[in-house]
Amino acid sequence: MDATVWAFYVQELLKYEIDAPSVLLVDNFDAHVSKAGIDVVSEETSALVCQLPTNSTSVCQPLDVGVMGPLKKKITAEWVAQAGVEKQMEVCCSCAQKCRVGV
Repeated sequence: MDATVWAFYVQELLKYEIDAPSVLLVDNFDAHVSKAGIDVVSEETSALVCQLPTNSTSVCQPLDVGVMGPLKKKITAEWVAQAGVEKQMEVCCSCAQKCRVGV
């Protein structure tokens, strides 16, 4: 993810989920906490962006660390085993291209 993908996510998806004054908790990823990232959230959703403390993911997001991380690794390994590395790269490049052109 980069700033372009973050802006797309906020403008096309997140803004429809926030319909009242809200606080959006984000990790320390550059796209989330940059001035541009915070501005797009503020403009599109009027939510207040609060950044989690550095290195607090395991405490604040235990599901991300304990369940989703290992699950993602297993799914990726299975995908590579079944589809092969070339197919994986083809799909990743296709997704990246779609994000760049806004399709």
